[in-house]
Amino acid sequence: MLNPLASSLRPAITLGLALFAITGLAYPALVTVAAQGLFPHQAGGSLVIDKGRVIGSELIGQGFTQPRYFHGRPSAAGSGHDAMASAGSNLGPGARALHDRVQADIAAVHAAGETGMIAPDRVTASASGLDPHVSPAAALAQVPRIAAARGLPETRVRVRETVPDRVLEAADIQVVDLPPDELIQRLKDGKVHVPDEAARALAHFFSPANLSALRELALRRAAQSVDAQMLDLVRGLGLPGQWPVAERILVAVSDHPGSEALVRAAKRLADAARAPWTALNVITPATAPPHSPPATGCSGRC
Repeated sequence: MLNPLASSLRPAITLGLALFAITGLAYPALVTVAAQGLFPHQAGGSLVIDKGRVIGSELIGQGFTQPRYFHGRPSAAGSGHDAMASAGSNLGPGARALHDRVQADIAAVHAAGETGMIAPDRVTASASGLDPHVSPAAALAQVPRIAAARGLPETRVRVRETVPDRVLEAADIQVVDLPPDELIQRLKDGKVHVPDEAARALAHFFSPANLSALRELALRRAAQSVDAQMLDLVRGLGLPGQWPVAERILVAVSDHPGSEALVRAAKRLADAARAPWTALNVITPATAPPHSPPATGCSGRC
């Protein structure tokens, strides 16, 4: 017969192990799997990828100091923007150390060439020390410095006509695709803006290069909207299996010396779009050796 102490400990130990298995193993595993399936980009850390290389996260600010980049708000996380030491300064409004640090930041802002009223987020740290956002006032104050560092007119850097993302997300998007030259002609004809506004737009932001970039963004946004509508339809109808509609990338290569670079570019594009890709070797009568086998392709990896 078990003694009273053992009888009392066994339920406690059993309950502790059960709670550990549920809350420490099963629940985190379930949440991780669900997040990776429903929100893979966010669950993976909202990483920013450039040419196949991770250069940061959308959620974590970085301490840019070069004049060609926007400078974010100060950070009290470790030695500055340290994701392993996220924290505020914990200094009160009357702390001398806080006063001295703010005065030093104000002097640094003025030394960088920014004039006028300083935006609060240029000299105050966030509670986490990792805030990646820049307020419109702080961004506009940095336009002259960035334009000078990049050798661009300020009108190419400063953008006043903006639309919040939430407006596009709530809108029923219908894209009328026009080449930049045709849109510029419509602006000149007064079919988009009143004449004075059209002339100002053409002289500043609405250059052929900017319009081409905006056209690409609009088409991407429309594609994302169509994808979301398709998924809602599939889920609403309760269709089984995976909907066989997605981006696919095909690259055609030959014995040309540039084919290797094309395959690398296709691989980077497929990684960025999270899409399957196929390399197809094209053999023409002029390049085919005698008694050559039929052309073949390879998918995913070559």
